[in-house]
Amino acid sequence: MNTSASIINVKTLDEYYKYLKSNTCVVANFSASFCKPCKEISPFIEELAANAANAANAANAANAAAANYPNIIFLKIDIEEGSEISDFHNISSIPYFKFYRDEIVVTSYCGTDKKIIQEALDNITRSQ
Repeated sequence: MNTSASIINVKTLDEYYKYLKSNTCVVANFSASFCKPCKEISPFIEELAANAANAANAANAANAAAANYPNIIFLKIDIEEGSEISDFHNISSIPYFKFYRDEIVVTSYCGTDKKIIQEALDNITRSQ
C-alpha cells in the first residue's frame, strides 16, 4: 500500500497497523500541536518524507537524499487525535519516533537530533 503522500496522518490503531503491514520501511512520528520541539523538527521530517516520496515516484532520482530513502513511508500521529495509538505504545514524551523494518521496531528515539534520526533511517533502509 505505498502512497505518494509525503506524510500520512494516522488516527486509529487499525490504520497504523495497516501501513506497517503493507510497507517495508516505516517511520512513525508521534507529536502534538502544542509541542515546541515537535514544531522545530517538523520541517526536517517533512523534507525527508518529500525526498522519499519523490524518489519513489521517479525512475532515476537525481536528488542524493531522495535516492537514500526511496521506500520509506512516514506516518504522523498526533498524540491527542491518535491517542489510541500513542496510549497503546505508551508514548509519554514527544517528539517520539519509531523506525520499523518489516513490521519490527529497529530503533526508537525521543528528541530532535537530526543526526540520530538520519542514522535510524539509514539502519532501516540498509540492504533493501
